[in-house]
Amino acid sequence: MKQSILCTNCAKELMNLSARGHCPGEHNIFIFGLAKRDYTCDFSNEPISAGDRCCANSIWADHGRIPYYKWESDFLMDIEWPEPVIEARECELNDGGG
Repeated sequence: MKQSILCTNCAKELMNLSARGHCPGEHNIFIFGLAKRDYTCDFSNEPISAGDRCCANSIWADHGRIPYYKWESDFLMDIEWPEPVIEARECELNDGGG
């Protein structure tokens, strides 16, 4: 699994790319919230200040060695959990990723 903290501009750009499709068994989720401390965007190297809106991005595959696990709350506060993402993630975790 790949984890990234992204500024909102990069997150939107990557969301547009991700919306074009991906291979079966690959997952890409974007969770927005407020930065708990200062970070640097993993895509553009732009600074993200504590309290700025930013994104925790997870990319993983069913056949990968490290499955998805919750990590976003370690880096973000006031997390915006979109309902469909929560349901999809719980389903994937409960049935072993399929």
